[in-house]
Amino acid sequence: MKKRLTQNRVYAICDREVCLDKNIDTLEYCKNLIRAGVKIIQLRDKVSNEAKYWDFFYQVLGWRITQQADTVIIANEHAKSWSRVIDTILKVNLHKNDQNYHNHLAVEEKHQYNFGFHAGQGDLKSIDLPNFMQKKKKWGFYFGVSVHNYAEWQNIENLRQDLDYIGYGRMFTSSTKPTALESENISTDWLAHVDFSIYFIGGITLENFNQVDSLCREIARKEFGFAITSDLLRNGASVDDIKKYLAKVK
Repeated sequence: MKKRLTQNRVYAICDREVCLDKNIDTLEYCKNLIRAGVKIIQLRDKVSNEAKYWDFFYQVLGWRITQQADTVIIANEHAKSWSRVIDTILKVNLHKNDQNYHNHLAVEEKHQYNFGFHAGQGDLKSIDLPNFMQKKKKWGFYFGVSVHNYAEWQNIENLRQDLDYIGYGRMFTSSTKPTALESENISTDWLAHVDFSIYFIGGITLENFNQVDSLCREIARKEFGFAITSDLLRNGASVDDIKKYLAKVK
């Protein structure tokens, strides 16, 4: 059975630009997130070219396979390439010449759903949706979409039955998305009827996540979590630093 994503409330966003600014090795940070028990990681990279991005994605996914971990690895970039990438993953063609990576399907079958894709509203126009959704129905990988307001929620009506989560926000001022739309008129009316996981995003910190908790209690919302980028690194990028952070977000 496909697991529910919000079993772990932290959806970690590994942003290469943030890591570069903090002089943190991005791949090692992703490994530490997995070692610390984070169950979902989105790989965001607005500075590298497409080839470098997918190479990094395969490295993270390949390392996770060798560890037989169940962390879900989410791609955020280059939506036009997603169908090709799915084919590559399903062939388990990850670094086949590197002895550190397994190159057989048996290892990945235990965690066959543990990769996925996150689309912004603009990305939906770049995806061959019929082909993409056919692959999703066949293989069961995860798929989430960003939603800033009720109008965008209406815009994805035809996708809802196949979505695993939405990323809703931004909730607060966010340093990683300075030009992102603000969440317009947060409405508990429609949020209460979302029948899958919601990850609240945008400037969420240890100081303000309780405000989101209160909102979710107001709408009797049980399946929700927090998409966190910079604040997750407030004390450092080591396994111990990440575990201490996770312990505070319960």
